[in-house]
Amino acid sequence: MNVIESLPNNHYQSMIDKKIQSDVTYWINKFNQLWNRSDQLFSLLRSPDDYYKQPIELRLPLLFYLGHLPCFSWAQFRHLNGINDIIDNTYDDLFVRGVDPDVQTGVVEHTHSSRFSTNIKDEENYWRSFTVQSVNEYKKKVREQILRVLVHGNLDLNNLHTLNVLNIATEHEMLHQETLMYLFVQLPIESLRMDIITEMDLRQTSVVSSLPENRWVTLPGGQTSLGKPYNDQPSTFSFGWDNEFPRESCHVPSFQIQSHPVRNGDFLQFILDDGYSTSDWWDESVFEWIKASDIHHPMTWTRKDNSYRVNFVLQRDIPLDFVLDHPVLLSQVEAKAFCRWLSKKTGETIDLPTESEWIYAMWDWSECIRDSLMSSDCNINFRHLHTIPVKSTTANQLQWQGSAFEWTSSVFRPFSGYRGPLPTYLEYSADFFDNRHFVLLGGSYVTDSTLIRRSFRNWYQDTYQYVFATFRCVKHINHTDNPLTES
Repeated sequence: MNVIESLPNNHYQSMIDKKIQSDVTYWINKFNQLWNRSDQLFSLLRSPDDYYKQPIELRLPLLFYLGHLPCFSWAQFRHLNGINDIIDNTYDDLFVRGVDPDVQTGVVEHTHSSRFSTNIKDEENYWRSFTVQSVNEYKKKVREQILRVLVHGNLDLNNLHTLNVLNIATEHEMLHQETLMYLFVQLPIESLRMDIITEMDLRQTSVVSSLPENRWVTLPGGQTSLGKPYNDQPSTFSFGWDNEFPRESCHVPSFQIQSHPVRNGDFLQFILDDGYSTSDWWDESVFEWIKASDIHHPMTWTRKDNSYRVNFVLQRDIPLDFVLDHPVLLSQVEAKAFCRWLSKKTGETIDLPTESEWIYAMWDWSECIRDSLMSSDCNINFRHLHTIPVKSTTANQLQWQGSAFEWTSSVFRPFSGYRGPLPTYLEYSADFFDNRHFVLLGGSYVTDSTLIRRSFRNWYQDTYQYVFATFRCVKHINHTDNPLTES
């Protein structure tokens, strides 16, 4: 069985009946299920010492995230009427918000806890002044208080503000359960409890002898829409983060898109063709950063004994030949470099899809996401702790199996008619409408099924290599102008 329990697959948040969310039992169960999963994830750490490690220097040590999850939830609950209790003056401030430094400079640019400076490298010594036991005790107090509020707080569960607070708290926990895995895969394997027996499809895998054809699927032009409409009626409430609103319509001209994501075996050809050392495939500043950072392959790959290996959360040193047919995980700049390289080889203009093209292809033209969510092999929701092989497709068939978010070429931006942030989480999107973060869509093998909805948008800096994200290529057909017209 899987090491991490999968929560019930809700398929689409909008399909959760309003009457269910107005039942306090639903929320008690929801919080308890998510807390149980978070505890399972942290239990993978072998010793208290491992909580002080900083496996990604652009993120804080793991102890921060142990405290951040309860701290953030309680900060949300304090926005409810009559709820203003302070759990711990120090921890309520210390753990309230994480960091997203500039990848290339390491500079922290946004306001966070009053303790953080503009650079977070080598944070371990500071965090050792807080014990794992004390943070766990803080977590326990917060959870007990949240349950008291749910049981005895007489919350109005037909109130939009209350429902937003509860959804923000639970979806935030889901989001960090995923990003915690981005950190874990960068830990030395000695820091993780390998005594846990897990379902390992990879142990039965042999060398991949051939790759299924990644077909080009031609899509006719058509109308699509991004986001979801504002709805202030409690009777038809459907939660979304602020950047999911409002609905924005646009026309997508005809284009071609690959039937499935680019695989490790495809990307290996780019590497073997000196892709990381050829400046033609990279923007100038990015290429200088690539050289200075000594980057020669995706971040979940390693090179050992003159061959490449791939790492997953609890599986390490997997020979690349065993996972050639899995989607490659990488940054947006690496995906764009591959597109430029492929353009040169084929003589065609190949790029990443825009946000609108991806939505149009995967949600409007095709039923592939809906079909996958209803199937038993959809790789989301901690079903596995690794990617899975890409399946072969027939003509004019698009495939989506989960496993990884997918990069788009679109800058993360507010939609036309955006009313502004959610009042209890002002900085969630606003700090990242900076033309340096780009939209990712879909979901990965550690994305909660609740987040697999048409309107959900993820975003990262284009040079951030640690996200579980892949890509598929597009070709534009007979368009000399901007291939996408948005309104």
